[in-house]
Amino acid sequence: MLTKTLLILAAVTTIALAGQEMPRFDYSISRKIMLTWDDRWEVGGSNMLAILSKDKKIIIRVKVSGDTGGGMKRMLFYKCPKNSVEESIDLSSLATTSTTDRCSSTISFQVSALKSVDDTDFQLAMGSSKLSYTEVFRERIEFFIKIEYATGELVSNRLFVWSLDAISSFSSASTSTSYKKRFLTDAAVNYMKKTSTATSGFDSIQFLEPAISRVLKEAPDFFKAKMNLGSILYFDAGSCLTFQMGKSIMFVNYNSKLDDDNQNFQKLMKLNIDDGKLWYSACGLRNEVKRFYDEKKPATSIGICSIVSFSGEVEPYQNTEAVEQRVPISDTSYSTCVSSDKACEVVPGISPNVTILSGMDFTAIVCPIICNDKTEVFRFYRNDVQMVGSGDEWTYVDGLRISRTGNIVEFPHTLSNRHSGVYRCEAGSKSFSFKVKVISLPQFQTETFVSDSHAKITGLLPPKVYAIEDEYVSYSCIVNFASLETVKIEPVFYFVETVGGSQSWTKMTLDEFRSKVNTDGADFFLNATSAGKDSKRLTATVRRVPPVYTTYGTNFSHRFVCDVSIDRSESMMVGMPTYKVQSGGDVVFIPRLTRKQFVLNPNNNCSVQGCGFSKGAFFEFSLTDEFMAYLTRVGVDVESYLRLDNDLLDNVKILFNNASEISTTNAPQRLAYKIYPVSSPDVAKELVKRKRLIPVYNFRYRTGSNIANLKLDKERHGEPIAALGQSDCRQDSLCFYSTDFDIGSSLSFLPVSLNFKMPTEPEPAAANSIIIGVVIGIICLIVVIILIVYWVRRQPERAYLVEEKEIQLGHNPKEEAKAEVFKEYQRVPNQAGDEDGAAVVPLQGNRMSLGSSLSVASGDDKELDQYKDDIDFKEFGEQGSFIGGYQNDPRKKEVFEAAGGNEASV
Repeated sequence: MLTKTLLILAAVTTIALAGQEMPRFDYSISRKIMLTWDDRWEVGGSNMLAILSKDKKIIIRVKVSGDTGGGMKRMLFYKCPKNSVEESIDLSSLATTSTTDRCSSTISFQVSALKSVDDTDFQLAMGSSKLSYTEVFRERIEFFIKIEYATGELVSNRLFVWSLDAISSFSSASTSTSYKKRFLTDAAVNYMKKTSTATSGFDSIQFLEPAISRVLKEAPDFFKAKMNLGSILYFDAGSCLTFQMGKSIMFVNYNSKLDDDNQNFQKLMKLNIDDGKLWYSACGLRNEVKRFYDEKKPATSIGICSIVSFSGEVEPYQNTEAVEQRVPISDTSYSTCVSSDKACEVVPGISPNVTILSGMDFTAIVCPIICNDKTEVFRFYRNDVQMVGSGDEWTYVDGLRISRTGNIVEFPHTLSNRHSGVYRCEAGSKSFSFKVKVISLPQFQTETFVSDSHAKITGLLPPKVYAIEDEYVSYSCIVNFASLETVKIEPVFYFVETVGGSQSWTKMTLDEFRSKVNTDGADFFLNATSAGKDSKRLTATVRRVPPVYTTYGTNFSHRFVCDVSIDRSESMMVGMPTYKVQSGGDVVFIPRLTRKQFVLNPNNNCSVQGCGFSKGAFFEFSLTDEFMAYLTRVGVDVESYLRLDNDLLDNVKILFNNASEISTTNAPQRLAYKIYPVSSPDVAKELVKRKRLIPVYNFRYRTGSNIANLKLDKERHGEPIAALGQSDCRQDSLCFYSTDFDIGSSLSFLPVSLNFKMPTEPEPAAANSIIIGVVIGIICLIVVIILIVYWVRRQPERAYLVEEKEIQLGHNPKEEAKAEVFKEYQRVPNQAGDEDGAAVVPLQGNRMSLGSSLSVASGDDKELDQYKDDIDFKEFGEQGSFIGGYQNDPRKKEVFEAAGGNEASV
């Protein structure tokens, strides 16, 4: 009794635990790792970066799904620059406005709540930075979210926020008191006001303060490729904060907002931020500045601004500062010069090695060749294959894009190792080659490119895996990366247990999990493989989903996570001390169906309800309410239909011409099929040839589910039935189980045998008489034939029954008959008289020979003729004995007396 009670409790606990979902962050999948201002940090993804200036904001979205036990606490943890102590903010207590500065001595910020439907959004607003320019690339703020709930906690990956404001506000001593030169040199400011001092050939000036160049050399690799510095020569009296690109000449190494004019200016000058020098074509740049000045016609003054930006189509960071605004026209000098030399030169000191980080907004490489003529044709080659533009502002080539001017190539955020390689640019007789190394941090989603189009390929685990008892299932995660050597992918199991009346999720190793669900390495195992140089796969294979483990009341339900990380040495290349990304999926156990999951009409069998054409028939099948509620709770879609032999009942159209109907209640849980009384011969014929009615329930993943890395083995259940089409589970990619799989075994009680028989019509009376007469005639003919055959084949000397008995007694009747002679018999006088009182005398006889006393035609023979008419030959028996010899016939008595009174005795 105790054992039975424990099993019942285990079964109840099993169903309850199987429907549990471990709490997890709910976020959108993206390969993006760099946030821009006004962007959204959806907590739960990979480690991310943000470069924000003062007053810029991002949104923090904290969304959690799963069973948290009725409540949770959301905490924002942060670590200020130059501080190893983690501090926290209770997000639930935040107001919609906040004036509290955090990390006020380094990079200040404020956090406030935002009004949202489910209170999941918060705002992070950046304050001023008090870091020095030498600390810019070493210090950042570190954020993460922790969710605390009744039986555990959930911790997110990190967000690292940088500020470049210390470089933008950099200011060094100047020989002039009329302006703040920021990180520009006096020579740079003077050159922009008076380009007429340039003569001919190619020349250079120290444009940036050497101190800034030294700091940039210490920056992480991805910063060096995307960091842009320089100055704006603004032909307008407006503010530097609101400058217009169309009125500006950009003296920068690059800026993502360059228009055609400024892209062509890049052919005439090149700023090398590694050493801070500006190289330019003296006459070529001088002529273009003069042309531009005449075209824009500033009225009274010009302006000079410093600019710091971070490359990107939506620039993550851009800050402009005034160097000298409203410079009077009288203090400027712009003129042309004459030069017939169309020579080009390669700018010295440019590093050929470029590291580009995938997952960031557009990163550019600019050809470091300058020419005297901006009309010079520039060409870029990728691994010796020319990248040809189309005449549009940008032309996409195999996922990259090349400018209309031909001297700039931009790398989008979706990159892979195949974008690494040699990029060579040519102009005039000169060429320069970049060795580009693309670093792609581990991600579960990648993209493939065909010409200028691309397609996403997911390596994510299926978010839900339905593991039905005794079935095969396999699920994988695939992580993609580029130019990394330390990528690790590890499995993590989370198993729900009931402890002290509450449920908690426990982190387990593979062996610990196996012991909890009673399976071994043969039935459940993991396999980590390299799916190429820049890809790794982790596959969990379940050859046979184990049943409920009654010892613990546990089942195979769990959460499986692929945890990916890289070593610190490689994560620091992208400015992060740590990098992790995860992909997880809920594995949901479903018990194999038995009779207890169904409610069946007890009258379903035709033998019980008496299916017939006169009364019709009714069949009813249903899943139990409890089991259907469980399937709904765990997200299983159930589709049901009726199968008539190997055909879909709905497709047998003749039966639905007012002859029958299918009805559903709580669809698709209950199936009912009613056949009305049949009057149509066609319907009757169809029903007669049908043998079985089979209810089918298909269990499916919901439409739109990600099952790209899920593998089932439905083939082991036989070939699909072609007539069923997509209704056959084996032909439906979203279907993982069908009751059809077990029709021949554990669910053999589901099919209903049909027993419709065609009724016989009574024959006409005349036809019956004819048939009876023919039958009787045939019988008589057969009897006559038998008698004829009998008389023809009859044996004359057949042994009779008496003869057979004599033979059995040892006599030989035939021999004895040959030896037999006639005897004479006479009655012996009886002393008592005859029957009139005389004594009875016994008969006495003498033997006599036929041959001695009779002759043929003798007188004795003739004497018998007179009695011939009185002899009845029929009175002789089969043995020849005279039957009536002792009857009281007077004539016979007279004959007897005339013969001498002797009577033959046999």
